[in-house]
Amino acid sequence: PVDYSRSALYPVIANVWIGLEYVLGGGIRLGYSWHGETAEVRHGKGSHAMTWGNLSITGSW
Repeated sequence: PVDYSRSALYPVIANVWIGLEYVLGGGIRLGYSWHGETAEVRHGKGSHAMTWGNLSITGSW
């Protein structure tokens, strides 16, 4: 059997996802995950939020 966890493509196949989601109110939600580290950027209704691991930044403009 092939051990895909030792393949160079394994992080791309198993640990990365990139999503673009339109949410209610015309907002946009971006997020990705890499080896358990996640980052997310949200934009909608004049509010902005960015999270990176346990760090979260929010604002309105």
